[in-house]
Order: sequence, then structure tokens, then C-alpha cells
Amino acid sequence: MFNLDRAQAVASFHRLAALEADLACSGHGDAVIGQASAALRRSADAYIPDH
Repeated sequence: MFNLDRAQAVASFHRLAALEADLACSGHGDAVIGQASAALRRSADAYIPDH
């Protein structure tokens, strides 16, 4: 994933993963339809904030 501030991007991704959602859409890729929260949490687990 490309970003200018990795720590901020990872923190933002973890905040999104904490939401309860059935649908997740982004500016690229396919929409996640059904159990989007679980998919976001699995993905967020792969991104560990920098310290």
C-alpha cells in the first residue's frame, strides 16, 4: 500500500476495521459484500503500526 505517512494510514485502517459493516467499497478493487467487518479485521491484522 502506498501512502505518505504509513503510521497514520495503518491507524486509519485499524479504525475502519473496528466499524460494523456489511459492505465496504474503496476507490479501487472490488466491493466487499457481506461480512465486510470481518474481512477488514483480517486485513488490518496484517498491518502493524510503526513505532
